[in-house]
Amino acid sequence: MGKDIFEAYFNANRQVELLKEQLFKHEISRDKSKVNKLKNQYEEALKIKKNIEESEQFKNCALKLIKGVLAGDK
Repeated sequence: MGKDIFEAYFNANRQVELLKEQLFKHEISRDKSKVNKLKNQYEEALKIKKNIEESEQFKNCALKLIKGVLAGDK
């Protein structure tokens, strides 16, 4: 279960980064229709990423991961 939530998070994060790059390229080329479309996609991807980050499942898995790392350091 933890693997799935982290995989979803990393996929969402990658999507945000890709859209940010594309948005920057199209802003330079001044293609307004493409920029507007990409802005909407970027905002939606940010919402998805934020929803994952705020989910109890993600928080619990991150906490377990951190505890495991800290326990391994002893």
